[in-house]
Amino acid sequence: NAHLGQALGGMPAVTLERIISDDIPTITCDNYQGGELATEHLVGAGCRRLAIITGSLDIDLPANKRVQAFADVARRHGIEPWIYTCDEATFLASSYADTIARIFSEHPDVDGIFATSDVIGAQVIQYCASRHMDVPQRVKVVGFNDPPLSPIRQPIDQMADAALSVLEAEIKGEKACGITVLPVKLVRRGTT
Repeated sequence: NAHLGQALGGMPAVTLERIISDDIPTITCDNYQGGELATEHLVGAGCRRLAIITGSLDIDLPANKRVQAFADVARRHGIEPWIYTCDEATFLASSYADTIARIFSEHPDVDGIFATSDVIGAQVIQYCASRHMDVPQRVKVVGFNDPPLSPIRQPIDQMADAALSVLEAEIKGEKACGITVLPVKLVRRGTT
């Protein structure tokens, strides 16, 4: 994007978890793998009524692959996935209570929730605690970004190292483009 290049004044640039131009390198975790790990973990823990809470799918973000993997894995196991998206205002306010309440209102038998961020995961746990729903006995919760629940851990240190390497290469005049995707892993904790 020539306009973007002009706005940056030719300065080296790299993005993390955002693709803004084919000319600007991107470092991202393997969001699809994270969605697979989370969903397989919930299914392996006995969950059969699964919901996911995520941001708007209208915005093209690498994180959207978490939702695609969730749906793919759930359907592979014969489970119809319940997908709940939040608008930008909800994201900016970091208040997911209405969406969480809607899930339990529409699907009171939900037994597994994949929260695509640590903030969402923490609010799911708070909601369950306030209604005396035991986590993980009644509802199992997997988060993303390494909250104090069973998260999919992004390789933040490696992502930062990769971003610095790209910037150093660009400073030396080397052309760096494309997307670098780094693996994620599931950390089992007390919410599943």
